Amino acid sequence: YMVGDDIACQFGLIKEAIDAANLLTNANTYEIRVANNKTYVENLTINRANLSIKGGYANCSDANGDIVSGTNTQLDASGAALPAITFRNFTATKHFNNISNFDISGGTNVGSNLSGGVNVRDNNIEVNIESSVIFNNVGTKGGGLFVEGSLNKVYIKDTLMLLNEASDGGGLYCDAADVFIYGDSGISINNAVEAGNSGNGGGVYLTNGCGFNLFSGTSGGILDFRGISGNTADRNGGGIYADTGAQVLLMGYLFIGNFGNNDQPVNITGNKANKSGFARVGGGIYAKDSSTNINAYAAIINNNETLPGNSSSAGAVYLLEANFSISQINSTCWNQQKCNQISGNKSVLSNAGIMALTGSNVVIKNTWISGHSSETNVFFFGEAINAVIEGNVFTGNGGASIDGNNSLLFFNGDAGNLSVAYNTFVNNQINSSIFRLFNTPTLIVHGNIIKESNNVDILQVASGTALNAQFDCLVVHEDQSFSGSTIFIRDPDFVDEANEDFHLNSTSPAIDLCGNSLYSATTNDTDREERARDNVLTNNVDGVYDAGMDEYYPNTVTSHEIFADSFEG
Repeated sequence: YMVGDDIACQFGLIKEAIDAANLLTNANTYEIRVANNKTYVENLTINRANLSIKGGYANCSDANGDIVSGTNTQLDASGAALPAITFRNFTATKHFNNISNFDISGGTNVGSNLSGGVNVRDNNIEVNIESSVIFNNVGTKGGGLFVEGSLNKVYIKDTLMLLNEASDGGGLYCDAADVFIYGDSGISINNAVEAGNSGNGGGVYLTNGCGFNLFSGTSGGILDFRGISGNTADRNGGGIYADTGAQVLLMGYLFIGNFGNNDQPVNITGNKANKSGFARVGGGIYAKDSSTNINAYAAIINNNETLPGNSSSAGAVYLLEANFSISQINSTCWNQQKCNQISGNKSVLSNAGIMALTGSNVVIKNTWISGHSSETNVFFFGEAINAVIEGNVFTGNGGASIDGNNSLLFFNGDAGNLSVAYNTFVNNQINSSIFRLFNTPTLIVHGNIIKESNNVDILQVASGTALNAQFDCLVVHEDQSFSGSTIFIRDPDFVDEANEDFHLNSTSPAIDLCGNSLYSATTNDTDREERARDNVLTNNVDGVYDAGMDEYYPNTVTSHEIFADSFEG
């Protein structure tokens, strides 16, 4: 069917073509092609299997020949207080539907817990949205898109969700369904507005086991409109709000099929939890519930913020009995040295980076962590936290405290197990301590380089706290605040510290310094090179592991090592 405003068109309204398709009783696939020579002021309901609606044709003659012009068709839903598009399925038959080359705006739904833009309801529906823009829609759940139902799937390719608004999930609300976002797609500059207990998830709200898979992103700014960027929540989770078993994958590598790429990271950037007077946490990500998992690879969580208010904290990530992991895969990355980043996040009151509470599990590996600013701590770990912090760079953090009481890593709780290994801490602006302990977690600090120009204490222990920590195999700037074994007060001898090249020179005391009896490395170094390379020109101290984020590989290597080093040697 051809729809448009010229003599070659069969219908003048999209709804008329949908109604005609609904009269057909066979199960064939039908395509409605819509010209862009008029604006369609309509609200559409699609409840037929195997129906596609495709815009972007200059006229119906081009539509008949399937010649797309490159200018999207305009669907304006502002003529009634209804969503722009609703997909339904009242049968047991799976529906496959597609919509492409549309600009979808003006939808409104504030009374029935739905989106103003696109709704996927009932069950057993698979929708592909491609080369479209969903903008300026207002809803209750999901300003741009609402999808619910454990058998529903939505694939979003080369599509932007911009300037939408909802009570929860300014851009997208997902309940139990699966969402895949890839290509040049983004959820940006949306807003979750407080109404009662709502106002969560400025970008996306994910609940009841929703599987949310993001493969799109950019290393550029908010105005690239890619990834999850520039969203605001009046309450929690400026970028992402995830609870009740939501499964979140942030994948910045080339993945299965045509998902992802190795050229750009996924990004959670420039989001805010920011309404005055509320307890706001998680500028970038808010996650709660023991079955909620967030896994990030080749991801940047940068420049997110919580603004002043009651208990405002966690500029980057807030976890309440949830699970968070960020790491790299041993393959080519968009940025070989800073593949993962948690940087530039802010919280005016406390905990600019990550705040993990009550039984959360945290894994942070091979990540560049820099530029955080808050009144107190950068990272905060509470009661019964299990954390592995390995192979990272911490640099340029701190600097906002006015009372001299900011720490880089604050461990506040019993029954936790915390490992801090093979990291490089250098040139932070911390004025209290690198590690601060309150109560008695089990802490292992092994194989790190800690070089701070202000000679700040490495360890601060609260009065009355029984120390249950082991410090081992360290190159540090001071050893008076703690005790341990194989501690060297030496300059680590970086390649180019002034330009943030924290690789080791051949004369570094960190080379072949550590063994693995206390802690065994679980990841390669920051360059994806294997740990425990024995440098034959250096005497081993405790073993063949190098301290810090870098395992030293000399310029002269064997042919086998050239391939292992991805030709970087």
